[in-house]
Amino acid sequence: MTKLESFANELLLDLFEYFDGIHLLNAFYGLNHRFNQLLLHHFHNYSFDFRSISKRHFNLACREYLPLVNDQIVSLHLSDDDETPKLPELFLSQIFTFEYFIYLKSLSLYCIRSLDLLNQIVIQCRQLSSLTRLNIINFYVDYEENIAVILMNNIWSLNLIQCHLDNFYSGGRCFFGIDTVCTTMKYLSIENIYCDLTVVYHLFQYTPNLRQLSTASDYCSDDQSIYAKGLLISKFELSFEGSIQCLTNLFQHMPNLRSLTLKTSDIKLNGYQLEDIFREYLPKLKVFRLKMNFHFNESTDKARQIDELLNTYRTAFWLEQHRWFVQCDWDPHDIFDRVILYTLPYAFSDFFYIDTIQSQSTASNQLNNSSYDRVNTLRYCYGPTVSTLGSICKTYRFDRICRLKLHIPCRNSFWLSIPTLNYLKYLEVTIHDESNLVQLQSLLNRVPHLYSLTIRSSLKSPITLDQMYSNSSIRRLDLMTKSAVRLRYFTTEECHLLIHSSLIQQCEVLLISVENRMVICDIVKTMNNLRALTFQCQDDKWNYCDLWATGDELVHWLVECFPSTFFIVRDKTQTSKIHLWIR
Repeated sequence: MTKLESFANELLLDLFEYFDGIHLLNAFYGLNHRFNQLLLHHFHNYSFDFRSISKRHFNLACREYLPLVNDQIVSLHLSDDDETPKLPELFLSQIFTFEYFIYLKSLSLYCIRSLDLLNQIVIQCRQLSSLTRLNIINFYVDYEENIAVILMNNIWSLNLIQCHLDNFYSGGRCFFGIDTVCTTMKYLSIENIYCDLTVVYHLFQYTPNLRQLSTASDYCSDDQSIYAKGLLISKFELSFEGSIQCLTNLFQHMPNLRSLTLKTSDIKLNGYQLEDIFREYLPKLKVFRLKMNFHFNESTDKARQIDELLNTYRTAFWLEQHRWFVQCDWDPHDIFDRVILYTLPYAFSDFFYIDTIQSQSTASNQLNNSSYDRVNTLRYCYGPTVSTLGSICKTYRFDRICRLKLHIPCRNSFWLSIPTLNYLKYLEVTIHDESNLVQLQSLLNRVPHLYSLTIRSSLKSPITLDQMYSNSSIRRLDLMTKSAVRLRYFTTEECHLLIHSSLIQQCEVLLISVENRMVICDIVKTMNNLRALTFQCQDDKWNYCDLWATGDELVHWLVECFPSTFFIVRDKTQTSKIHLWIR
């Protein structure tokens, strides 16, 4: 057997590239002088990902590792979610300003809940000449617009090449106040933040060298004046809710567009219309991906309407010149007559599957069978009938699902579309009947790399896991369950049964609703692997109006119960939740 010490230095340095900085230093630092020299003086591509980290390893990294390699760190990930509550603030409290990481190239911030903190970080990043990529994902603060504008201008003042902004709580109005021109930015992604097209046009003016843009827009006047002329954008991803005329106005100013990914709602674009737009305004377009959600006019003859629509996509322009094929999916039992039309192969990360789905395509069956490899998030709904399932299941095949949301029971026909679940890491299950629990265990037997399990239940009492489920890979368990009208709480007896189950004992992250706060002490004491706990408590007396007068009684009680090394905080946006970062 070849020993690791016999590897050449160049090979070891290549190997180090595959490790997160914390795991790399944990594994190799201190083994011998040679490894220390490689780690401290020759390896210059450290990436530290502080998501899903234990408090102990976080403290170790801040105390011992970061001071050793601060000038060798090129990537940082910081998160303030339920697994690492308040981590970004703790990170800065360790006397780490971002100016400290002089060669940082990429910074990713997740679930930040403080506008002041986010502004503080961005301002510090002005000193980082190597920083070219910034990701801010799930920013939950409801802020004053003028303060948000300051944040956006601070971001635009950085010398970024790539910027990704995803899911801002207050929407896209903050972008309209940008008055700082960023000439370096070439790749901008604004996901799950709806801006009207006026804001998009404004962004064009202040990021004049954009080559790729991903955004969502929900409104614009058909006669909106457009000030951005001759845009350089070659790749455009747009989620749009508006009129066909607005789209036409926009595409008129994108003569360099080579790749277009378009998602629309409540617009029915036929093939003739798109062909005219592409021929007149987008002569360089080579890649086109479409996902169009719309409603049919009231009619019992849906099949005829779909066939007429698909015929507009069967011209030589679509089938021969570009080989762009489309498919229509619809549910004949849907009273709202919803239809989805998309290009093949399917180009989007999420897909909604229902048993009764019917489909018709301009492509061959051979293409259909391998068209869903890009889907990593799949939602399943149990249909009322299966009269049309015979030939439909062969059309759908999802081989790379990372996230699965489904209602149990599932019909066997659904499992035929998922031949393997080896990539599945996140599973959310809704259960309506105790007789379906066996199917859940059968599912858990098929997911060897599952990290997170979320169980939603409409049963009269919360689900207990004693002697029920097993899966050795699960580390995160979410049992916060709501009925149609109220939150369900685990009783003390149910909690005691729960925490002695093997599945609970192996978990590192737990989310749960309990009747009595006293059981929280038992959970923390009994679950030896637990590093983060988020809970809601029925006897929580906290009230925002009384906060300044009486303080947070439950948080104060928890502070008295647990060691000072525990980090305890109430969620700012979902105030019924308490976060504990334990070990």
